[in-house]
Amino acid sequence: MTSFSIRNSLVRNDLCKIIGSLALTLALVTVAHSQDATPKAQVKGSKEYVRAFQMIAERMDAEARPLIQQLDASKADTAAERLALESWMDFVWGQLDSARDKSQMALAKNPKQPLALMLLARLQASENLMDDAAKNARAAVEGDPDNPIILWWAAFMPTTAKKDLATRIRFIERVAAMGGTPEIQNSKELAKEALEFARKLGERPTEVVVKGTRAELPFTRDPMSGLCILQIPQPNGQRVRMILDTGANTMLTPTMAVQNMKSEFLAKSTAYALGGTVSMNRVLLDSFTIGDMELKSVVTVSSPNNSLLGMNLFRDMILVIDYKRNRLIAYKNADEFQKEWAADLKTAEQLPFRMFNNCVFLSAKFTSGGGKEREGMLFMDTGANITALNTTFATKWSKDSNFALRQGGAAPIMGAAGGGQRQMMIAPNVVVQSGKYRIQNMNMPSVDLSTMRNAMGFELSAIVGIRDIARYDFYIVDYPARKIYLGSPAGGR
Repeated sequence: MTSFSIRNSLVRNDLCKIIGSLALTLALVTVAHSQDATPKAQVKGSKEYVRAFQMIAERMDAEARPLIQQLDASKADTAAERLALESWMDFVWGQLDSARDKSQMALAKNPKQPLALMLLARLQASENLMDDAAKNARAAVEGDPDNPIILWWAAFMPTTAKKDLATRIRFIERVAAMGGTPEIQNSKELAKEALEFARKLGERPTEVVVKGTRAELPFTRDPMSGLCILQIPQPNGQRVRMILDTGANTMLTPTMAVQNMKSEFLAKSTAYALGGTVSMNRVLLDSFTIGDMELKSVVTVSSPNNSLLGMNLFRDMILVIDYKRNRLIAYKNADEFQKEWAADLKTAEQLPFRMFNNCVFLSAKFTSGGGKEREGMLFMDTGANITALNTTFATKWSKDSNFALRQGGAAPIMGAAGGGQRQMMIAPNVVVQSGKYRIQNMNMPSVDLSTMRNAMGFELSAIVGIRDIARYDFYIVDYPARKIYLGSPAGGR
């Protein structure tokens, strides 16, 4: 997964790769020198609420639970605080359906509870309910205007980031003047480049389609990893080799290719990854062509080693990955898509998804070795060659459900930016189910995906790689409708 959005960056590199598109996370916090008196970070609420809030923000979840239990459930305000904190805890652990329900219950007790309003806003934005999300985010800031986490989340709501640069920067400047937010690691070191990027890009629209409503390109499959490889011709005659990666929320373009295109440097960016850090350049391409479709003002990352077709190009489109015919099709026009795929859609499995940072997440149920069922989130990633649990999630799940993880041997991990032999923990007899989509593995590996919490605000439960996606004839992502479609099983292609 790769992201160089304003809010955070998940970038790939071959030095610190573990799974093709495991999150390599950069959380961007902007520092600005305020001309006013330095604002003081303050969380509004009861003493127990404030302490529990701070502990959750600092990832001290176990210490927060006793304080949450101390909140009086018989009084409306403290009952709302309790439910809001429980909602946040569920959100942190990827139990987003439960988080939504508890935030709504909190607001039934106190319609102005800021944390519940903001959590609900984030979930509504992930479901493309942008008007409701914007309304609740504004109300959350009004209710707790000096809470750095509320301000930070509000600053990077899609409704704010796309429409009001001044508001976004003002919120971030206040957070920076408060000393940052405990949710974001290394915020001060990353501040200058974040502000430079935001101000340089400004409110210019990006990834604007200026030609064509439909793009189609063939791809080949790497024989070792199964990843999809595209050769994308450009008007200047060069062909850009890219890996199709639904786990990359921003495109990575080879530095040599960028040098041959009309582009504008935006900012340096530091990517924090499992194996270290890497600095790259974010640039704005004047145009980028995909088949018959031309896009203007395309944000990309200039990378010396990696080349990924990321999802910032398709976030407002319908993306069809046809594994039966080895072709990629992007539709700008929904009617055109429906006309061409009507017959296939009648028998396809349809699943709703949430979108965070242009990436697809499915709610799922997890069971293992007779243990109790647990809710979690699947990250659908065609740039990863395997399916694996997040070790942080698996460890907590095993303790709660009384089953044991065991040490696995070294396994070959291959992906969009390379790979190698990696040691893994193994979870026994895992079954993952989302709707009728089912994954069963007697020995499911787990790897450390904890950096995703910086980017998404929750612990990822599992990553679903190419082999568990390409076993269907097609995989369709309808980004505006927040639906995916899976074709007929293809016998493990």
